Amino acid sequence: MQSIRDYLCFTKNTFRFFHRYLRGSVLLYDKENRKAKAKEGLHWSSSKRDLQDFQLLAKPNNPTTKLLAG
Repeated sequence: MQSIRDYLCFTKNTFRFFHRYLRGSVLLYDKENRKAKAKEGLHWSSSKRDLQDFQLLAKPNNPTTKLLAG
């Protein structure tokens, strides 16, 4: 049962990325994250921060992106 909860949490967190990041980058992140979890035998609750930092591209109209751009 915990595995199902972890998967649902993973899916919910990935869905939240669509608000801040470009759709294509979120889908690529999700694909690569799932492949890495399967290959390395990671649990759904584990995080691949290196993938997130590398692949997620912020939307140009995102308030955080605007603030950082000055």
